Amino acid sequence: MATTVLKSGVRYPLLSAVALLSALTVIVTWPVALHPGTRLPGHDDTLFSIWRLSWIAHALRQDPRYLFDANIFYPHARTLAYSDAMLLEGTIAAPFLWAHVNPVLVYNLMFLAGIVSSGAGMFVLARYLTGDIRAALVAAAVFTLAPYRIEHFIHLELQWTVWMPLTLWAMHRTFDEGTVRFGLLTGLFLWLQILSCVYYGAFLGLIGGALAVMLMAGHAESARRAIGPLSLGALLARPALLKFRERLNPPPTRQIPVLIGGGGERKTLRLVAEYADIWHSFGDAETHARKSQVLREWCEQVGRDPDEIEHAVEVGSGASEKELDAYVDAGATHLILAGSATPEKFFDMEWLVRWRDQRNR
Repeated sequence: MATTVLKSGVRYPLLSAVALLSALTVIVTWPVALHPGTRLPGHDDTLFSIWRLSWIAHALRQDPRYLFDANIFYPHARTLAYSDAMLLEGTIAAPFLWAHVNPVLVYNLMFLAGIVSSGAGMFVLARYLTGDIRAALVAAAVFTLAPYRIEHFIHLELQWTVWMPLTLWAMHRTFDEGTVRFGLLTGLFLWLQILSCVYYGAFLGLIGGALAVMLMAGHAESARRAIGPLSLGALLARPALLKFRERLNPPPTRQIPVLIGGGGERKTLRLVAEYADIWHSFGDAETHARKSQVLREWCEQVGRDPDEIEHAVEVGSGASEKELDAYVDAGATHLILAGSATPEKFFDMEWLVRWRDQRNR
């Protein structure tokens, strides 16, 4: 296959590279291509990515003004920004989801497209820098098959690295030719990388800035040609970057409570009395009751109403109703179920909710 690609690549280099990279992607991600509409990697993050794609499609159609006000963590605002928003991937996927294409199929196609397009972007950069199709194919293959991709097989946004090599390609073209076109493309590709993956956008901004400084230091004549177009590229990206930054930093919906955990009677409980909104304690109900009295004494010394402080305690799966009642009688206002989020824990949570409802009748 590689020989065929090299021969046909003389006439259609990028198309031939995409064909090779597609084959490599199918191999390295197998069996995704065998069951694109029915199977996903066994991890919650893949389902989370499908939800993000689906939410963006919903919000763009219903009211784009509330795109970041996703239907999670109500009543908090801009909750889509609690993770990488994947705005570009969501925008590309939206027409397919509007047409009721299987969301699993849409996700897998976006996943594969991110890897193939990233390799193609590296091919463009390496071919420009070396002038050699074979060297560019090797660079593209390495970028496509990087172990890092397999390590993050479950993270859709981390597969979309296509704009990183294209940003560097446009920057090199700006220094070599000094045209406004490539200066603007540099800013555009940087912005598209931020839309695809915020993490990579931040890394790319630092790398791109360092590369620009090195190119200016080593090529004074090119620097004079490039500084104007690159400044225009920066101006193109700046308003969008500032607006995106604003959306990624939502204001709190209320005063953020201070929680202090521990039971040290000389220092920790004094700090709780002075600063905490919630005190998280450990131990049985008798211990909690005794330390609650110590906390009251500290509150009296610092001049604070002890009833302002909520009490949280950790309970295990085997706690009885009698033990839970004893915690509440000792002043606990929050019972925290210990352990990981296994199916068994959901049954424990249901039991706790039933106990709470019965007690509050």
